[in-house]
Amino acid sequence: MELGALILFTDRLDEVVAFYQAIGAPLEIEDHEDGVPHFACDLGPVHFAVFEGTDGKPPPSRAAGGTMPASSSLH
Repeated sequence: MELGALILFTDRLDEVVAFYQAIGAPLEIEDHEDGVPHFACDLGPVHFAVFEGTDGKPPPSRAAGGTMPASSSLH
């Protein structure tokens, strides 16, 4: 299994972006003019993005994807 993208949704956007920038993620604002502005960067082969979401829930989107509760563990 390969990870191609890691997308986070948070209701604390400024704090989360500042945290990841402080540990070296070169997050920059992106606006593709067809969706929601967000912060993103590439970390090697992985695209990393942080979006604002109310109460940690993602906004409605046209992109396909999945969600995993924070309490889930990977096996």
